[in-house]
Amino acid sequence: VIDGRAGTVVAGGGIRVGEAVVSHGSVTLSIGGGDTAGSTLAPGDLRMDVGVTVQDIAAALHGVAAPPQAIASVFESLRQVGALSAQVVIR
Repeated sequence: VIDGRAGTVVAGGGIRVGEAVVSHGSVTLSIGGGDTAGSTLAPGDLRMDVGVTVQDIAAALHGVAAPPQAIASVFESLRQVGALSAQVVIR
């Protein structure tokens, strides 16, 4: 569950996320595929390890000043590509 106004994870923060690349606006999140985990390559470009948690992704997105709607959209995209095996609820 994601708070759509603040972009914070309300429930399910410990869920692990699989390999994927998703974008929304100026934010691109790459999970897996290299040893640059946790590094920011360009403004809005994030790379993280496979198995990262929903909470870790939310914190990284906040770290690059992604707006709440972009954060919610990134999680919905992760679900659509099969990297997140959970229902995304935005409230």
